[in-house]
Amino acid sequence: MKRQAFLFLLLLFVLSPVFHGNFAEETHSRSPSAEYRPWVYWFWNNGNITQEGIDADLEAMHRVSIGSVLLMEVDCGAPLGAVPHMGDEWRELFKHMISKAASLGIKVVVNDGPGGNGCSGPWAKPENATKILTARIAEISADNRPGKIVLPQGDNMFDYQ
Repeated sequence: MKRQAFLFLLLLFVLSPVFHGNFAEETHSRSPSAEYRPWVYWFWNNGNITQEGIDADLEAMHRVSIGSVLLMEVDCGAPLGAVPHMGDEWRELFKHMISKAASLGIKVVVNDGPGGNGCSGPWAKPENATKILTARIAEISADNRPGKIVLPQGDNMFDYQ
C-alpha cells in the first residue's frame, strides 16, 4: 500500500509540470479585452521615422497587448531626421501607421501639436506659435518711488526673421 501511494505521488509530481505548463501557457496566451488594454505614449523623434520602424514598434506593442497609443512628434534634443513633420513623406508614413495599427487592433490618438519641433514653424504665424512667458524682477525703494516705472522686457525665445 505504501508503495502504491509513493508511486501515485511520484506520478503526480512528474506530471504536474506538464499540466502546469499547459495551464500557464494557455493563461498567458490570452489577451485582455480591448477596454482593459493599456495606453502608451509613442514619440516620433524629430523626423527620425521609417516604415520599418513603425511596423516594428506596432508589432511589439501588439505582442504585449497594448491597446492604444498617444502619438506625439517631439524634438527632445534628437538630431533632425530625414522626414520633416507634416511633409509629404511624413503624411504617407502616418497613413501607413494608421492602417497598420488598425490591422493590429491598436487605437491611435494624436496629440494636437507635435511638440517642441512642430508647434512653431513656417506654417505657424508668430502670433499663433507656442508662447513662453518670462518675468523680470524690478526692486523699487519705498523711499524713492519714481512716477513711472519701466520694467525690462522678458527674453524672446523665437527667431522669426
